[in-house]
Amino acid sequence: MSGSDRRNGVCGQIDEESIDLHCMGRLKNDFLREHLESCAFCKERVAEHRSWIEDLKKALAQHQKTEDVSSAKEHADVRSCRDES
Repeated sequence: MSGSDRRNGVCGQIDEESIDLHCMGRLKNDFLREHLESCAFCKERVAEHRSWIEDLKKALAQHQKTEDVSSAKEHADVRSCRDES
């Protein structure tokens, strides 16, 4: 199957939601799951989605860490202002 056939054939008809569900272990369609695990083109799509998901998780963790530091700093500033009164 050529690259354009894959994009226009079965692989092109597998939507992003199915790939997302597969990456999260929630895809119930056995045919699609088997296809996503065996088709080289779709394996690449799945790997890209998993990489994207990991990047989002890292960004969220970094954001939460930044928020925690900001929140702690705000509380320290408030306590400092109270101590000065």
